[in-house]
Amino acid sequence: MTDPANLTKLTIWVALALYFWCEIRLSGRSGSAQSGYRSGWTIGCLFYVAHVACAFAFHHSWSHDLAYMDTARQTEEVVGLAIGTGVWFNYAFSGLWIADVLRLWCWHDSNGPLEGRAGKVWRGLFLFIVFNATVVFENGAVRWLGLLGCIWVMLNWWWCRKP
Repeated sequence: MTDPANLTKLTIWVALALYFWCEIRLSGRSGSAQSGYRSGWTIGCLFYVAHVACAFAFHHSWSHDLAYMDTARQTEEVVGLAIGTGVWFNYAFSGLWIADVLRLWCWHDSNGPLEGRAGKVWRGLFLFIVFNATVVFENGAVRWLGLLGCIWVMLNWWWCRKP
């Protein structure tokens, strides 16, 4: 059987890989650039939900209080303040990603990311979460790969911005 810690890491790595893949798909300017976006975004979300389930099952014994305390411990290690409110941001992020996937599947004219100002805010929030999860709260290879991925996304946004 797979080690629970490895399963928790594997699920988030797949979710992150699909996030970066979806950003790559959006870099094209043609209509085919969004080809596969909805499926990739959905599968990425499912792996993220699996990651959250693994974290709660294997590391927090399905306890919000334990998750809160662990978040407070990690936050104290990084910024010196033992606050666990970040777990609520994770809950909100999870709900937003699930809602975005539902939008893609329930509205027939939605095959790609949100557009306009809402889309920019959503994609910016997503990058902020990915940056914090991989660069701020991780170390070693994860930190460097996360940093490279986040820099690539920002450069991609700059290169592909509409004139």
